Amino acid sequence: MNNSTTKFCFQAFFIACFIYMLSLLAFKKWFPEKYFTYFYGVILLVCAVTIIFHLLLIKAAASRPLAFMNKFIAFTGIKLLLYLIVIAGYLIIVGIQPVSFVMVFLFSYFIFTSFEVISILEHLKKNSS
Repeated sequence: MNNSTTKFCFQAFFIACFIYMLSLLAFKKWFPEKYFTYFYGVILLVCAVTIIFHLLLIKAAASRPLAFMNKFIAFTGIKLLLYLIVIAGYLIIVGIQPVSFVMVFLFSYFIFTSFEVISILEHLKKNSS
């Protein structure tokens, strides 16, 4: 892994820790009745998927820059499908605190997706100049 990839992984881990602490605070202090045991797993899943797909996108941008946009859209579709399967599976199989699960999932998804898009744009700008 190169320096920018290591930096991205470290930042993603830091964001995951921040979301975990914020969620733990919210569940323990403001919404104790909405607490569910698996919220840390949701954060780790979104973090891991973000890192994996970010690495794939970086590799795609390096190999064929013209095909990057197609791969970006395809990877985004695959991620959304994977997330949909996880959400549906959780709600069907486990079903404990579905509102809390979806809230943590959506919050994590939006934070990590924003972070990934910003990082990809910075990487592309740096490599194009």
